[in-house]
Amino acid sequence: MYHKFVSLKLIGVIFNQFYWQEVSNLLKKNPLCFQSG
Repeated sequence: MYHKFVSLKLIGVIFNQFYWQEVSNLLKKNPLCFQSG
C-alpha cells in the first residue's frame, strides 16, 4: 500500500514537470492564443 502511494506520487511529480515544460514551450511559441483565451 505504502509503495503504491509513493510510486503514484513520483509519477505525479514527473508528469507535472513534463506538463509544465510543454505548457511553457507552447507559451513561447504562441502567447497570443493564451492571452486571448
